[in-house]
Amino acid sequence: MNENVESIRQRLKIYRWIFVVLLALTGATAGIFYLYPGGRRATAIALMIATIQAVLASAYFMHLNSEKKMVLRILLFTGIFFLGLMFLTLLALHDQR
Repeated sequence: MNENVESIRQRLKIYRWIFVVLLALTGATAGIFYLYPGGRRATAIALMIATIQAVLASAYFMHLNSEKKMVLRILLFTGIFFLGLMFLTLLALHDQR
């Protein structure tokens, strides 16, 4: 029983740290727009921070870091498909005659 309680305490400690990191990254995202107001650099940095936040939230709070390989393969395929669609959209935007 003590092993179970210790395991739960350890996980709660990890979840708290992830939550603090997510809050700090949210603050960093807001701070970036004060350093580079309205620029492309601020948007690019904010998107990188948002990607890190999405990975942390999905890995720990959605428990994807302990999922089976098949679920992770499906998520990877979905991500690749999404990036392909975004690439095609960008190609269409730049192919205006």
